[in-house]
Amino acid sequence: MAKKKKAPPKNDFAFEENNGETANIKRSYTLRASTIRKINELKSIHPEINVCISSIVDIAIDHYHNHIINEGGIQ
Repeated sequence: MAKKKKAPPKNDFAFEENNGETANIKRSYTLRASTIRKINELKSIHPEINVCISSIVDIAIDHYHNHIINEGGIQ
């Protein structure tokens, strides 16, 4: 009899599929307390009530990347 895989528990750092792409790499970063407050503020006003912090970070990095690479922004 095949064992049924359990779904991992949902937490704030879980990651939903975004643009057809699912996260499959884990990294660890150290952030300032002020950065965490900003992330939590964004989470609290996000239209999707169950948005994961990883999704917010992914969107923010995509936005920053586009600004620097495609729009000629300054780092």
